[in-house]
Amino acid sequence: MTWKVNFTAWWRYWAGGLGATRDFKRLDEILPSRIKDLEDWMKKTQYDGSPRSVLKIWFYKEPQEGWALGIYFPVDC
Repeated sequence: MTWKVNFTAWWRYWAGGLGATRDFKRLDEILPSRIKDLEDWMKKTQYDGSPRSVLKIWFYKEPQEGWALGIYFPVDC
């Protein structure tokens, strides 16, 4: 199967609405605090549009003796 044939089948599946169906009412019953849209995500993550690091637990600092590539793991995380 070529990449084109594989992608064409996938696109027909999604374009026909077969892959995007969800029971959102049921999802709300199971997990009422779920993130429902972009606005909810922005509030939960306190996203304000300012540039910041995408790394979760690693921080860049100026290299010091004993550090490899200036990366260290903070103790308080």
